[in-house]
Amino acid sequence: MNATDIVCTVGPMSSRSYILREMRLAGMTSVRVNMAHASARDLLYFASRVRAITPRIKVLADLPGPKIRIGDIQPRKIAPGMQVSFTTEQHPHLGRIPVGFAGFPSCVSPGEVLHTDDGRTALEVKEVQGNEVHCEVLFGEWLLPRKGINCPGEEDFDPITAEDEALIPQLKAAEPQYVAASFVQSAEGVLAVRRALDGAGMPADVLAKIETPHGVEHIREIVECDATAGVIVARGDLAYEAERAELLHNALRVILEAKRAGKLVIMATQMLDSMVRERVPTRAEIFDVSLAVALGCDGVMTSNETAEGSNPVETVKVMREIVSAAEGRREELRSLMQEIFAL
Repeated sequence: MNATDIVCTVGPMSSRSYILREMRLAGMTSVRVNMAHASARDLLYFASRVRAITPRIKVLADLPGPKIRIGDIQPRKIAPGMQVSFTTEQHPHLGRIPVGFAGFPSCVSPGEVLHTDDGRTALEVKEVQGNEVHCEVLFGEWLLPRKGINCPGEEDFDPITAEDEALIPQLKAAEPQYVAASFVQSAEGVLAVRRALDGAGMPADVLAKIETPHGVEHIREIVECDATAGVIVARGDLAYEAERAELLHNALRVILEAKRAGKLVIMATQMLDSMVRERVPTRAEIFDVSLAVALGCDGVMTSNETAEGSNPVETVKVMREIVSAAEGRREELRSLMQEIFAL
């Protein structure tokens, strides 16, 4: 039985060599670098550090993709009822929050609710004026740099962005084994990244991140594409780009089609999110990780837990503990689920 891959997102709190070594000893088998928050130099740094520990470790470069993001701002403290104005200007007036997508105002309408930072912050659109979007904070404490903004119903994305095309050749020196294509809507999204990698002379496999209803609807086409090595179930965006109450249904559809096609499946987003601050996971998180293993996922991924959290090593230890227990009972767990569904 193959061991479940433990994919750890790395960042400021896991950048030191001794931390990476301890994470590896604790059970980390792959490293993910989020290129929306990192440079090609950062990718090379992490790749060289982890390969100095063990050459067998895998490196995943996660492309920014067409996600609508807050610009490079200083963290902005907010509170419910506060008025916030976004703008597509590159050099905004004092107080405006830049957004790195020129079409942002056309994606939203008054009354719609925008989410950012994986749903930790919500804002209601009050008015759209030219290149500005004026909102009221519903909940949340911070607006943070480079965090994504989820807009209801927006799926008109190009298969690959100019930013990604320019970035891909810069990744070559790090020799990542995997490159993740973000917001994949169809097989063409994977093929576009594959062509860019081939053009740069990079043999890295392409993983398709499924994070929109359109991606779920076209999942069979995506996984049957020869250029697709696997999928990442990106639940953070999927929960807000689609109806959040449909998250389980959408995730199961993705897992089923990927497994049928013999492609890798990695479950992602908030697997052990409480461990950003705490040293023990919630019971719901234990259940979540265990279920991912029982469902046959090939990997589970940490995000902020190991990139920005205060307990990156302990997070990996806990993840390995839960994964190992579920792996040891995988067939029994599946048998129990079958019996339950048969009732």
